[in-house]
Amino acid sequence: MTIININHKQLTYGMNELNRDLKRITKEGDRAVQSVLNRGLTSIRKEAVKESAVALGVPQKVLRKRTSTRRASPKKLRIIITARTRAINAVVAGAKETDTGLSLGPYEWDGGFIVTSKYGKRVGVKRYGKKRYPLQPTEIGKSFVHREVKRGLENARARFERRYSRELAKEINKRYTRILRK
Repeated sequence: MTIININHKQLTYGMNELNRDLKRITKEGDRAVQSVLNRGLTSIRKEAVKESAVALGVPQKVLRKRTSTRRASPKKLRIIITARTRAINAVVAGAKETDTGLSLGPYEWDGGFIVTSKYGKRVGVKRYGKKRYPLQPTEIGKSFVHREVKRGLENARARFERRYSRELAKEINKRYTRILRK
């Protein structure tokens, strides 16, 4: 005859301790994923802006202002990068007035000039009638901007996805070794 005597107080104490450690480890895992995603957020944005700016021939500053980000949290493990793809006005992009109109790198707008809008912003416009009005904005086209910004974001995302598993493994290893040392 074999008798096993188990004290329920010892059992529940051990279970509570294990449960507490398990909760700490799983929360640490979520924090590791959050950390890697948020670092990736900045790298994706930086790479996408750089690639798009080169393709469009405008300064990065112009495109950086047009992107907004939403960071990850331990409860919501996702990042969101939103890039506005409206047409870029010539003056906002950095065009300068020349003898014939406005010019920026490979772009030229003959007959274009700079005016101050009713909101106090400087914008480039061009007359498209024989009279004083109507005016047409001088800008880099919406479809071209959309295509290049989308391509830049997709390429940056693909590069991050290739690096993600390696970075996540490093981060998780670092956090778990810190927990196990305690």
